[in-house]
Amino acid sequence: GMPLVWLSKWLGNPLKERVTGQDLFPLLLKALDNAQLSVYLLGGEHGVAWKAADKIKKEHPHLHIAGISDPIIYTKGESLENAAERDLLILEDINKSAPDVLLIQLGNPKQEIWFDRVRNHLKVPVSIGIGGSFERYVGTVSRAPRWMQKIGLEWFYRLIKEPKRLWKRYAGDFFKMSYY
Repeated sequence: GMPLVWLSKWLGNPLKERVTGQDLFPLLLKALDNAQLSVYLLGGEHGVAWKAADKIKKEHPHLHIAGISDPIIYTKGESLENAAERDLLILEDINKSAPDVLLIQLGNPKQEIWFDRVRNHLKVPVSIGIGGSFERYVGTVSRAPRWMQKIGLEWFYRLIKEPKRLWKRYAGDFFKMSYY
């Protein structure tokens, strides 16, 4: 994200640019389609992964959708007691479908926590956390205006759009970044 780009400049080792999941997602789909590979879509708001799959099938006819799932995945709290059982069911479905790429849309940091928890049991060559790409791809969530993207304020746009969901995450991220 943009804070990492800013921090890299401040530390004297600047990153060239920021690459968002939303920018990468359509390019990735095109490359997978060209290679005639398969994907498994995991996560997103209820039903949105199926909408994304429908759109993918129309736009990328050579890209095989190996599987789709939007289960409830727990990464904190009391529900973690049953998380291992739920994870096994999810992993069984993913591994049985044998995709070339697993696209994980659980949001940050949930997708990273879940992947770290299950990675040794996944039998998928490539797994990618894609943030909120399904919703943006199907048009249920909009991106920031281009000018905000260019100057690094897409995070601010998202915060204004979803303050209840994002303020704690961004405050925590800011605190962590300032600590380092």
